[in-house]
Amino acid sequence: MHTGYLWGHWGLLLGANASLLLPIFEKYRRVRFDLMHASWPWTSELGAIAKNYPNVYP
Repeated sequence: MHTGYLWGHWGLLLGANASLLLPIFEKYRRVRFDLMHASWPWTSELGAIAKNYPNVYP
């Protein structure tokens, strides 16, 4: 899944934060989620998410 800033698209960052996906990570615990671009500029949050959800890979 793409998370974070879209290079070359100077639009809004609304919806780009990986923390908005928490209900999905919780509901589908057997699904592996590979999140691309480290959810920048929320990289610290993504680290915390990956630590708490073993099915999330930054």
